[in-house]
Amino acid sequence: MSNSSIAELMSVLPLYAGLDESERSEMASGLRRISFADGEELMRQGGNPSGAFFILEGSLSVYIKLPGGGETLIAEPGPGAMLGELALIRSGRRGATVRANGDVQALFADRRYFQADLAHLRPAALKVLYELARILSERLRSVHGQIRSHVVSEELGTYFRTPPRPADVRPDLPAFDVPAFLPILPCFHDFDADDLDQLMKAATVLTLPRGTPVREENATASACYTVVRGAVSTGFLHDDRLHQLNVLGPGRFCAVGAVIENRPSSTSYFCAENTTLLSLEADRFRELLGGFDQLALKLLTSVNEHQALMVTRSGNHLTRLVGLSRLHRQFAAAADVGA
Repeated sequence: MSNSSIAELMSVLPLYAGLDESERSEMASGLRRISFADGEELMRQGGNPSGAFFILEGSLSVYIKLPGGGETLIAEPGPGAMLGELALIRSGRRGATVRANGDVQALFADRRYFQADLAHLRPAALKVLYELARILSERLRSVHGQIRSHVVSEELGTYFRTPPRPADVRPDLPAFDVPAFLPILPCFHDFDADDLDQLMKAATVLTLPRGTPVREENATASACYTVVRGAVSTGFLHDDRLHQLNVLGPGRFCAVGAVIENRPSSTSYFCAENTTLLSLEADRFRELLGGFDQLALKLLTSVNEHQALMVTRSGNHLTRLVGLSRLHRQFAAAADVGA
């Protein structure tokens, strides 16, 4: 299939819809059309990925493994769906098994081509990387919604805990050279001195005591944060109790997805201990991400790596919750039979 034909197909795919015709043609060399028969696997959970799939025709079944054996159906995407997009930015393991329902036509985006375009700072590739950050943020928000609905509907007290209590006294922490500490944070490993200097000029350093709300669920995303030291707990509040999703340590981002989407936060964030944060106002952060320079590439890459990790962790969390619910139901059924 010619590049022009592939570029035409790309125009209806969300990841590439923001590109103009010439930019799509430029990116088309990294994609190819591929077919799957009924029942054929596009990917297997735990397998090594090499790119992403975009469904043109047909439908799929997406399964995840459950603790103790077996698998459960979690989605049945159709035309326009994107699968395995994390493979465009990292070489981890596939998070689900995907099989064709009937004949399926798809486009496959090869990670090697995409990474080469990014290395040359091609504006089209950077636009796609930004769009990928938005899509990952939407994906994470969706998983958060599923988790929240599940834990609230199950009404199991073990799913909730008391949120961190605010400290009585503001922390009197020793002097801390934040700029000198930034290069050792995982999210800034590839940043040079000039990159970090630009970030510091745009950011504000916050020192907050344990229990301080950093961002509340459904609050306007006016800023995003990087944990420099300490830790931030994230989760959902229900009847003043917290269902904890993650504890984010140094080098992790907080509320970054909400800023990228320009939507309210999908979770609450609390300082799990006395914490130092690097705060970037939302408009300034989006401006940095939207550039066509090395800083934009490094920042987008770091943000996408973080969002990809959060999607994976949240998906695993949801899988554990589904497994626990299944066990609870089995025990309840056995108790009824025994009675």
